[in-house]
Amino acid sequence: MALVEIDVLVAQALGLTLEQLIEMYRTQFHVLDENERGTWYDLNGRIVWTCSKGLSGLGWRKPDGKKPSARDWVEFYADKPEGESLDCELTVDFLPEGPTTITRSYPAPFVTCDREADYRRAWAFFSAQNMKKAA
Repeated sequence: MALVEIDVLVAQALGLTLEQLIEMYRTQFHVLDENERGTWYDLNGRIVWTCSKGLSGLGWRKPDGKKPSARDWVEFYADKPEGESLDCELTVDFLPEGPTTITRSYPAPFVTCDREADYRRAWAFFSAQNMKKAA
């Protein structure tokens, strides 16, 4: 959210409109947009599934240890209701004591980011703050 707020504050300081900010985001940062829309977060804000190649070790794994495909994620897992979770056991081998099995639990519901909606909320908030200062 800090990055969204910085984008909005800088755009306002430069005299851009909200529409211009969103258009710049759409045209110049399409990979970021794709990764943000393709990353799902659990109830605690942790990444449970992502399409991002740079975040390959994060998230829930099926019993075979593999990440579900994008199609499988959307069809079978993304819409889990509140109160359910996805759990998995993984072996991590970067700890000093050697390979260790850990359990990850991701409570539903799962959500994605919508930077454009966040821009709109932040824009409205900072515009209201500027109006209060001007009054």
